[in-house]
Amino acid sequence: MDATTIERPAVAEEVIDRAEVRDGKPLVRYGATEAALAALRQQYQGVQYDLTTTSGDKAARAARLQLVTLRTGLEKRRKEFKAPAIEFGKLIDAEAARITTEIMALENPIDAQIKADEQRRAEERAAREKAEAERKAKLQAGVDGMAGFIRQAQQPGMTAARLASGISVLEGLTFPAEQWQEYHAAAVKAHAEALDYLRTAHAGAVEREAEAARLAAERAELERQREAQRQEQARIDAEAARLKDAEMEREAAEHRAMEAERLAALTADAPKPQDDDTMDGPVTTGAPAGLLQDDCAGLSKALASKPDAMANAREAAQMINGLTAAETLATASVSGLVLESDSTPATLKLGDINARMGVTMTADFVATALGMPWRDTAKAAKLWRESDWPLIKAALVKHVEGLL
Repeated sequence: MDATTIERPAVAEEVIDRAEVRDGKPLVRYGATEAALAALRQQYQGVQYDLTTTSGDKAARAARLQLVTLRTGLEKRRKEFKAPAIEFGKLIDAEAARITTEIMALENPIDAQIKADEQRRAEERAAREKAEAERKAKLQAGVDGMAGFIRQAQQPGMTAARLASGISVLEGLTFPAEQWQEYHAAAVKAHAEALDYLRTAHAGAVEREAEAARLAAERAELERQREAQRQEQARIDAEAARLKDAEMEREAAEHRAMEAERLAALTADAPKPQDDDTMDGPVTTGAPAGLLQDDCAGLSKALASKPDAMANAREAAQMINGLTAAETLATASVSGLVLESDSTPATLKLGDINARMGVTMTADFVATALGMPWRDTAKAAKLWRESDWPLIKAALVKHVEGLL
């Protein structure tokens, strides 16, 4: 009998309450309760009570008490009827659990064997699937490797030598059908495409490298010719400079000789100082100031007609080094006509001037008080020409004499 054919328990017609199993079927009898319920239904169903009155309230409460008593009595009787059934069910469950344990003691070892074999078959199947996947991946990687040769050949700066090496590797590859199996056709096709691409790229690289070598050789030859021209020009410039220096040195020597003769003549014509130990004032040598001025005027005209005669600053310095203060001032005024034409770079620093003088002067003092402005600057340094040195020295002599 399944769940769809279970019959409801039969209710006895006797006016008693009882529960039992008869002929294999449960029999439940709540006859007394049903009779009491029928009587109370006739008595109380649809009745309305006036609870505002004492009698109505009392009657409603009495009716409720009768129904509550009937209901709680039914619940108590139900539990009494069910208690043996519950205990019987527990006995059924306990006995079934005992027998089940004995069955499982026989079943479990067999089940463990079956499950272990199923696990073995599953692991073997997984291993076969993994090996098959690895086999396919390896063959596919071999096919993809052919395309890798093409990607390498496309890299910038790929040389003909490297391309030739790649071609050599490809030409040495073989593709046995039994080894490549279902990937054999794809591998042969990819190999042919890669080999064709590398051969074409190699031919282009050979042509490019040959052209690059030709251009490099031309540039090297052009640079060699330019270097030869630079060396020849440097030789020509050096020879020209040597000839120019020689000519300037010759002219300077002639000029020094002329000036030496003139100064000797001026010194010979000048009156000799008295050899008197009691003389007051400084003792001077050389020509009187008036004579020096006249002679210097004539010398100035002579130098003006030949401005290159004193272009070298050292000549003016040699002239001044042997003169008195007055002679130095006169010579400096004459030399200034020549030194203005000097175009040599200004490299004489104020520190060098102070070191030579043995005194400390500022650049503004030299420029303003001595009348010798700097010729150039290098950052914060003021620079004069080397040819300015004798004029600065002469100007300082004049300035000191003016203070005495």
